[in-house]
This record gives sequence, C-alpha cells and structure tokens, in this order.
Amino acid sequence: MNIAIPLHVLSVVIWVGGMFFAHQCLRPVAVNELEPPLRLRLWNGVFGRFFPWVWACVLSILGSGFWMIFSVYGGMGGVALHVHLMLAMGLVMMAVFIYIFFVPYRALRMAVKAEDWSAGGKALATIRRLGVSTCCWDWRPWPFPPVACTGCNLPERARKKPARGWRAKFDNSQEE
Repeated sequence: MNIAIPLHVLSVVIWVGGMFFAHQCLRPVAVNELEPPLRLRLWNGVFGRFFPWVWACVLSILGSGFWMIFSVYGGMGGVALHVHLMLAMGLVMMAVFIYIFFVPYRALRMAVKAEDWSAGGKALATIRRLGVSTCCWDWRPWPFPPVACTGCNLPERARKKPARGWRAKFDNSQEE
C-alpha cells in the first residue's frame, strides 16, 4: 500500500489538474489570442499530448484502487460507503473520457486535418462541455477519511471505533 496510495493520488492529480489547467488557464488565453483555426490546431495538439497521460492515469487509478480494495480491505464489503461513491464517480468520469476520446476528439482530429473549422469548433465545444461537467461534479465526501485512513490496514477495527465529535451526532449505529 506504500506505493498504491501515492500512485492513486498522483494519477488523480495529473488527470483532474490537467483538466483544470486546460479549462481555467489555457482556454481563456487561447480564446483571446488565437483565431479559430490556430486555436483548434492548438487544442488538437494539446489533447494529443494530454490524452495518453489520461489513459495511463485511468489504468493507474483502476489498478491501484482495486488493489487497495481487494488486497488490503478484503473486497467491496470491507470498505465504507465513501469508497463506493468514489468508485462510482471515477467509473463515470472514465466512461465520459472514453466517449470524449473516441467520439468528439476523433471528430476534432478529422476536422483539423480537413480544415473544417466549423465541425472542429463543435467537437471542441462538446469536449469542453463534457470535461467541465465531469470535473465540476467530481467532489469527494471530504468529511470522511480517504481509503488509506480507515483504520491503517485494519478495516475491522476502524468500523468498530465509536464516532466522536460531530460525527457522533449523525451516527445512527450507536445505541443511546
């Protein structure tokens, strides 16, 4: 688990951080400084370099996440609800990425190659809309600890700990 957690977190940071950089930093400059044909060529090149990293991150996230779930926590029954939610959100984000890669990104590449700037603009708008929608709803239930902190490799003990502080008010499993 010493390598799984950093690999998992690093992969998420590269993927989501890359999306944030592209949308919040690169996009505004590209819109203000470049004409549509140059802008579409830029994005085609950026995605051509970024998407292989995303594929690597997807494989790393799945591999490290499932390794932690099944070898450390004994399967999906050994992890808390927030891990199930994190997995569900991650799978949705991966499905959206796969769709982006094979449909609008392919259309963008073909449009740039054919110099069809209208079709390229539509494809780029679809990529932006889908990317932003998945990035914005990808929240983590932070009041709950991440997978690595649910008992330091002792999930049984972690689940038996009584809730303390504000969590005790919301813990329905304790008898009063």
